[in-house]
Amino acid sequence: MNIKRIALLLMSVPLIASAQDKAPDQEKLALQGVRVVVGDGTELPLATVCVEGGRIVKIDTGETEPSGFKLLKLKGHTMYPGFIDAHVSRGVKAPPAPVETGKPNSSISAPSSIWIGNRKGITPEWKAAENLDFSVDKSYYEVGITSVNVVPSQGSLRGTCAHMNLLPASVESRLLRKDTVSSMSFRIGSGPGYPSNILGQIALMRQVLWDAKSVADGAELYPASEKAPFWMASLNALQPVVKNESVVFFEANLDREIERAFKLKDEFGIKMVIAGARDAYRCLDLLKSNAMPVVLNADMGSEPSLAPINKDDQTPQPVRDERLARWKQQVAGPKLLADAGVTLAITSGSSTSDFLKNLRLLVKNGLPPAKVLAGVTTVPASMLGAASELGTIEVGKRANLIIASGDLFAESTTVVRVYVDGRTVLAPAVAEKSKSANREVRR
Repeated sequence: MNIKRIALLLMSVPLIASAQDKAPDQEKLALQGVRVVVGDGTELPLATVCVEGGRIVKIDTGETEPSGFKLLKLKGHTMYPGFIDAHVSRGVKAPPAPVETGKPNSSISAPSSIWIGNRKGITPEWKAAENLDFSVDKSYYEVGITSVNVVPSQGSLRGTCAHMNLLPASVESRLLRKDTVSSMSFRIGSGPGYPSNILGQIALMRQVLWDAKSVADGAELYPASEKAPFWMASLNALQPVVKNESVVFFEANLDREIERAFKLKDEFGIKMVIAGARDAYRCLDLLKSNAMPVVLNADMGSEPSLAPINKDDQTPQPVRDERLARWKQQVAGPKLLADAGVTLAITSGSSTSDFLKNLRLLVKNGLPPAKVLAGVTTVPASMLGAASELGTIEVGKRANLIIASGDLFAESTTVVRVYVDGRTVLAPAVAEKSKSANREVRR
């Protein structure tokens, strides 16, 4: 599916109105003398970026000193748009597991629908925005991540995601957009009963999706005179999915999982993006023929060793050789995807603190720096319907900004300052101000 079609779909998702934020650290700043990597393929060699009310209000070329702004001299540094992590599968309270209580006696009755207690992992009505349990970790700022799309992580038909700025929960405006996309996977849900294996889970997913389609086609699954049974919440929540009105981020890593996800997409006409996508390079033909974007997990793990890890390691040498060869294929896979024209967003996966290191590994293995930058800025902004707010450094957009000591994809570069919604969330310690004239911050 084309990324532009995803963006158009998401334009209909309403932004949550941002209340006037009274937090004392939202400042009126002039970030002077920085090299600006705009994010759209252009750069400003030397510029001054002015921030007020959480927005970029002015961009001057050169080292200007705008009146009325607190001046921060940052010559020698590089500014990037704040990174957007499009698939953070943590920070959402888990839905309750189904229980056996009230299970009908199938020996004397044959319910027309699957009993709700057997719907393990089927919670499409679960909303991340209403069940956030997300605490901000400084490690996000240190690698330049300023906003995240929080994804429910339980079960198969998981619910809807929420895009949030990385600010404390006390800041009401941190929730940028709710119900951004739906989330699915082939994970078996928690709790007793059916299903207990992947084949049963797929069968259950298909049954529920067909039930949802039957509702979309006008079927009546319960007498009109009766109160709607509580399992209808799941079928109602799936209406945007089966009517092709919303996008699904489907978490799949193995090539066989990706192929199974495509079968579901084709059977139900789902508008889908593959998330995780570790083996996506093995499914190039499928991805290309369907114009399918992916949200790539940048965490490929450490390079496997060919030597025993300790004296007790009895792993056969051919197995070690195969592990290393597979890892090399995986780290080379993103370049193959980009060369094939696959649209890539990039997520930190489970290793936030290693995100920059992992992005640099992608560059080292052939993925162009411009593709890597787009994968954490403009592409996820479009996927999440936030391109008018985030992704590039432009007047009118939110002041989610990274100040780096140089080129972010160079090994020696560090993230020096980070702004979220015009707030300083990462800055040098006071003792570091005197390191050099170029790095002095005048307050």
